[in-house]
Amino acid sequence: MKETTIIITVVGSLLLFFLPLYLNSKKHSRENKKLKEELVKAGSKENLNLSKLNVWRSLYGLAMDKDKSILVYGNSSQEKVNCSIVELEHYKLCKPAKVLRDVGTGKERHKVVSKINLVLLPMDDKFHPVNFELFNEDHHSNIIMEWELAQEWAKEINNHLIRTKEKYVA
Repeated sequence: MKETTIIITVVGSLLLFFLPLYLNSKKHSRENKKLKEELVKAGSKENLNLSKLNVWRSLYGLAMDKDKSILVYGNSSQEKVNCSIVELEHYKLCKPAKVLRDVGTGKERHKVVSKINLVLLPMDDKFHPVNFELFNEDHHSNIIMEWELAQEWAKEINNHLIRTKEKYVA
């Protein structure tokens, strides 16, 4: 009788510990899937073939159609997904950018990343630079590979821009 009670208590404790983790994982999985579907839907409205697609934190997503030189950005906020479509032919450079803020008091001050953006710089002054938010400390307190993701996307976009320009020059 005593062993049965111990086993039931241990199993119940494990369930109480792991069940919220499992439910949270399922929730994020559904949100990521919804964001991915919205990016694909936005792309299909423009007849895009999205060859590269990333979704992270259930908040942000990027996709690119290399053939048509178009970038699709998705940002999820309160059950609504906003998608932006950018024609890369109007831009000359993409770079990752960090927004820093000071933390601390007195002599012990240091800088903390508050935002990470992907910035597209235009070729012509009639276009404005485009900022895509990849991390914001208002939504999450810690960075998990967003800077590396921004660098990877900037490299991918810049390589694409170089190849596209070489095609027109040749």
